[in-house]
Amino acid sequence: MFISRLEGEIFQFGHLLLIHVSLRRRYVDDILCVWIGPMEHFNDFLTFLNSFYPSITFTIEIGDPEINFLDLT
Repeated sequence: MFISRLEGEIFQFGHLLLIHVSLRRRYVDDILCVWIGPMEHFNDFLTFLNSFYPSITFTIEIGDPEINFLDLT
């Protein structure tokens, strides 16, 4: 329930970088986002995500052209 609430807070915040997320999917505590913005702004987006709760740390995995999500490629 907490991750669902956190996701709602993040994506309803209205941050300008959120327009670069073209797809997001969540399963339990795993969130997949497809970033279509410039890579130089991606670290700013990660900093934004990690600013909500100090006890939660988001990490990134960049896949080109594929990525692992829920043990699937």
